[in-house]
Amino acid sequence: MRRRWFDKWFDLHGRYRLPRDQRASPRTSGRHIAERITKASHQREAKAMAKTQWDELWNKANPTTAITLRRMTKMPDTVEGPSLYKGMHRPMATTLAQLRTGHCRLNQYLWRFKKVDNADCDKCGYQRETVEHFLTECPAYYGVRRDLEKALGPEAMTVAFLLGNREAAKATMEFVKKTGRLKA
Repeated sequence: MRRRWFDKWFDLHGRYRLPRDQRASPRTSGRHIAERITKASHQREAKAMAKTQWDELWNKANPTTAITLRRMTKMPDTVEGPSLYKGMHRPMATTLAQLRTGHCRLNQYLWRFKKVDNADCDKCGYQRETVEHFLTECPAYYGVRRDLEKALGPEAMTVAFLLGNREAAKATMEFVKKTGRLKA
């Protein structure tokens, strides 16, 4: 004889069963009708719980990582996730993701891993070649940046907008391509 274990709240067919005191009776006229537990509802609940846990870890555990991305995601009209990269070629999407996180071939990042001697900008000598310096400040790329500014407007020349808005991100990738700075 084989024994099978059953959860006390489910019947033999996998339907949820309320405790006796909560079951509908003729007097309650179905006030406590239980919803059927489905695989999809379990998945939704697990996703929601994972997102909540991730948000807590992301915001509290290590606030010094991905500072550029954190600043960007707080801005209004910032697109996040796969919808930002939809329709982009893989190399372009990869470069965009690297710029958004700050993990790219700029000297500030490479210096952290001792791949270059210092974090200075090779083109202008500024003390830290960051994503912000590269996209909005470096005088060596003034001409190319001017074209980007004409296309998007002067109010769009912030890192959050350049890397967080879908149309601006495409124009920014053209800027990156023209500068040739992030080639391998």
